[in-house]
Amino acid sequence: MAWKTAAKWFWVLTVIIFVIYYAWPRREGFLEAVKTLGFVPVCFAFLLIVTAKLGLVENMQRACTRFGIHLGWWDCFRIYNHTQLAKYVPGSIWQFVGRIAIFNSRGYEGRTIRDALLAEHFWVILVAGALGIVPLLLGNNAYIDLIDQSGTWVEQWHTVGAWSGAFLVVASMVVVTATWRWINKVRALVRWFIGLMPSWRVVTILLLTWALFAASLWVTIQPFVEHLPPYVQIVGVCCLAYVIGFLAPFAPAGLGVREVVLVLGLSTWVNADIAFLLASVNRLVYFFAEIALASVGFAKNCSIAK
Repeated sequence: MAWKTAAKWFWVLTVIIFVIYYAWPRREGFLEAVKTLGFVPVCFAFLLIVTAKLGLVENMQRACTRFGIHLGWWDCFRIYNHTQLAKYVPGSIWQFVGRIAIFNSRGYEGRTIRDALLAEHFWVILVAGALGIVPLLLGNNAYIDLIDQSGTWVEQWHTVGAWSGAFLVVASMVVVTATWRWINKVRALVRWFIGLMPSWRVVTILLLTWALFAASLWVTIQPFVEHLPPYVQIVGVCCLAYVIGFLAPFAPAGLGVREVVLVLGLSTWVNADIAFLLASVNRLVYFFAEIALASVGFAKNCSIAK
């Protein structure tokens, strides 16, 4: 476990060093770009992110309610925003550890806590993942080029050859046999998985949430282009970046990974330096929005204590 934590700290330091290495020689151009961006779009992006985060609080409350954890909205607001700051600590688990500790202290069972946490994050990833394929479906040039460079599946199949086919057949037989032997457990797992599926109301909340997150990125692009890119594509780029960053276990809060995906997606409409700047601004604004929300929760706690 110690070496994993060390590796994640190494990743964070690597990202910081790369940002400095990349930005310092281009500092004059970046300063001009910051002037072009201006203060108003950044403030607007901040407000959009804050509003979108309220949607995630609502999502948390509905997931908790689904599995028997009954909390008021302000209670969810405080718990969500305080524990979210822990995701920046290398380890990628501390926001979950904090949430579990709070729920345990209130007497909720481990199974109830597990299902509520899984449902909450599964709903977010499910909706974001569905929206994240939009850039591919609509032909985002940067992503299409990346796929083309990696080679087609058919070409890869020819290089692997018939041995891979035989392996897949044998593996399939093993899976079918195991599934047949443990059919009752599989049925229970399927029922459990179906129980995690979000309601249409939750899906609607998350669609609005992701629309706001994407809008926070969209408004910062405006000063650098003559014609704004299709909003639906920006939604897809934003969601794809979030999902890939979330699934990267070595990157706290998707640090570095999310930005790479954003730079790649935005490079369809702006040059690499501007895309780098916008991805960095998006991360900073997102971070300060989380700090602001956590501060509001802390202030609310203090007022209640008094």
